[in-house]
Amino acid sequence: MESNLGRAFDHPRCGHPSGGSVTNGSCCCRSSCASHEAASSSVSRSVISEVLDKSIVTEALKRPGAEAKTIDLSQIDFAVLEKKFAKTPNKNIEAQKLRALIERKLDNLIRLNASRYDFLDRFQKMIEAYNSGALSIEQLFAELVTFTRELNEEEQRHFRENLSEEELAVFDILTRPGPDLTPQETEAIKKVCKDLLAKLKTEKLVLAWRTKRTTRAAVRVEIEKMLDSGLPEKYTTELFETKCGALFQHVLEKYPDQGASVYAAVV
Repeated sequence: MESNLGRAFDHPRCGHPSGGSVTNGSCCCRSSCASHEAASSSVSRSVISEVLDKSIVTEALKRPGAEAKTIDLSQIDFAVLEKKFAKTPNKNIEAQKLRALIERKLDNLIRLNASRYDFLDRFQKMIEAYNSGALSIEQLFAELVTFTRELNEEEQRHFRENLSEEELAVFDILTRPGPDLTPQETEAIKKVCKDLLAKLKTEKLVLAWRTKRTTRAAVRVEIEKMLDSGLPEKYTTELFETKCGALFQHVLEKYPDQGASVYAAVV
């Protein structure tokens, strides 16, 4: 087993280093086309290979600072992918392809919701474990597949919570960490999330709001006002102040101007 991640994942032509940032983890190369094997109601091996290869090439050609395109990992049939991995002699290349997809997916998910940094921490620990020799390439690939399924679940969580992606981000700020909540209290907080965002976007996030002290203060006051009236009594004063500060910082970062946000392109 190659125990050095850099050597195992660096491509001989491009020499792309491992251990980079989430947005710099892909390689510009393409592997050989997979054999054409149809599977009823599933993605064929060749299609899987094409999806993985195209994602890596696209990543390499992106302009610096360009927004990452959403990758629909849920379209991949992982049973087929695992069979392909078991048969290929180029296991490091296949693991790198999946790793590149995961890095791009993580980059996009965290951009929308910072509470997902725990996924990044877990992902980095997987790579570190492989790098130290604690995991074989087969074990790493199996863990990456399991991890990818969890990312797919996380990407759909806002549907299960009956929230939009941006409402879920606010909900997570208010509840992670937070006190134990009853189902009724949880629903009440979801309503606060919806009402707060609607109020801010229609009345407080005016043109160039971040550049003026008065408009920034108005946003902060509105956040405190709506959380004070909407959060359950079990939120202590200290926790309440922490949540107000975290939510204001979130709005400051994700809503740069009137009608503009990182969620604008999310469908």
